[in-house]
Amino acid sequence: MCRVLAWHGGGRKLKVAEAKKVNKLIKGLLLAEAGSNPDGTGLLTVKARKEGEKVYLLKRGINALKFLVQEEERINWMLDDAKIVIGHVRYATKGEISDGNSHPFMFRVKGKIFAGVHNGVINYEDLVKKALSLNIKNPKWYEVDSFLLFACIAKLLRQDKAVEEVVEEVLKDVSGSWALIMYWDEKIYFVRSADRPLWVCDLRGKGLGRFIVSTEEMFKKACEIAGEDLKEVSHFEPLPYRLYVIDGDGEVKKVKDLKLREPVYSDYYMPYIWNGYCEWDGYEDEYYGLKEELEYVEEEIRDIKEYLNIMESEFSDDPEHVYAVEEAKERLKELYRKRRKLKQALKDFKNKFIPAGDMKAGAYSYMQSVQM
Repeated sequence: MCRVLAWHGGGRKLKVAEAKKVNKLIKGLLLAEAGSNPDGTGLLTVKARKEGEKVYLLKRGINALKFLVQEEERINWMLDDAKIVIGHVRYATKGEISDGNSHPFMFRVKGKIFAGVHNGVINYEDLVKKALSLNIKNPKWYEVDSFLLFACIAKLLRQDKAVEEVVEEVLKDVSGSWALIMYWDEKIYFVRSADRPLWVCDLRGKGLGRFIVSTEEMFKKACEIAGEDLKEVSHFEPLPYRLYVIDGDGEVKKVKDLKLREPVYSDYYMPYIWNGYCEWDGYEDEYYGLKEELEYVEEEIRDIKEYLNIMESEFSDDPEHVYAVEEAKERLKELYRKRRKLKQALKDFKNKFIPAGDMKAGAYSYMQSVQM
């Protein structure tokens, strides 16, 4: 599954040492779950300017380690003096791996910026129906379910509706799973369904603001990668279907308990390479499922080739004999095509998959080598 993160500065300008720690933690959060979410990385930052808040977005269809190395200069500039940060690492379940399909997704709404990140998978056909009902043209142009979800929310925000009404109206008409972090009207909003985690901690007492992350484990990994020993952290897990907001001082407040239809738990968040069951925390089932299917195909190919050798050695003009041979040859062609696809899927899987241990080692190496 994807991982999301956000940081709020608590309405104060950080000291140099505090900002350095925060930036290390944000980078550590991107790296913490990058091994199992290698398909895209993105950051959105908000800075205070005389003319108002300015929003900056950078996202790439690459893993977090490459993202931080290749875009180091721009990322450091974006984080410098930021008051709000939202980030995401992607595991692709719908839509190709690309810069555009990576999170966060950002929209301009009546001169203001709305943006969001999403962990989970939402029924795409439900979203298409919702988009059409809102007169969004060509909704299937939005390849990713998350992109279309936020497009629907942005469409309703343009009608001057309150954010809680908008989020409720969209989510009540779709099934799936979701943990959402959104930026709107200079505030951070967040909400989750029962089957998607979020974890919120308060480090304002240490001068480090407030963090929202997918899991406590993700935060602990980030601290380890960043070399920060943060103990006795005040934290809580948001209640499902309750929309929260972080105000200007970093306080978390309830906005509304969303009234949604009975939750529908689906299997839409299965990996996109193979339709079998697999554990999200390990890829063995997915990998060996592909290999097992390939073995079945190879076995059937051998059986058909043996059958054809026998049939062709006993040549006959009998129509049934000829038909059987032609049918076997057609099946063989079909199996060859399937074998090519499976081999390509295995190759893609190996190229895509970065073992968590290797990513962790790379993360440590990165954090030690760059000038923070």
